[in-house]
Amino acid sequence: MGATELPHEFDFDPEQAVPCPLFYPGDLVVFYGRQWQSRVIELVTRGPSHIGIILHEHSRPLLFESTSLCDLPCVLLGEKVRGVQAHDPWERAAEYDGPAYRLPIKAKLYPEEAGHLTCMAIGEFLGKPYDLAGALESGPHWLKPAHWLYPDLGTMHCSALAAHLLMRLGRMNWENPKAFNPADVVARVLNNGTHGQPELIPVGA
Repeated sequence: MGATELPHEFDFDPEQAVPCPLFYPGDLVVFYGRQWQSRVIELVTRGPSHIGIILHEHSRPLLFESTSLCDLPCVLLGEKVRGVQAHDPWERAAEYDGPAYRLPIKAKLYPEEAGHLTCMAIGEFLGKPYDLAGALESGPHWLKPAHWLYPDLGTMHCSALAAHLLMRLGRMNWENPKAFNPADVVARVLNNGTHGQPELIPVGA
């Protein structure tokens, strides 16, 4: 798969992608990396290697994600974080080693709804450690932790954070969020019709 290609499940030509104009609360951002770790995830799951969700804090869009591989300091904590953190989405896309795409939420959130979700993400999850074991278990279907009826949300991997916040929004059914990898989240929201097709986030313009 080339550096700017997406899996065939998207039925989408990156060369014809409409550039992402704006970010709205509830949008998803998916990343395709060029490093070997990212390539392994993309090969095993047939989807993106990383995912985050857009929330607004004082009217500015921020990408909330959980990762141990970002060199940028969290804009809310003021330091580098190995876990849940927030970044300017344009800056994060430019810093990432590979293309990034926005999946726009179709039904825009009410201001009160968006504000509540931001407060929840900051109050309950910001700064929580990265869940490496959960990320590994969310990959192949035979490893998925389906037996975890009450998963520990004290640590988070990227797709667990996105899935959990979408469940709290009512955009995904309640399930174990730690069983989702990035490809699972994308497949679910596209099948549910809550999000539109990917839009390329242009960088370096």
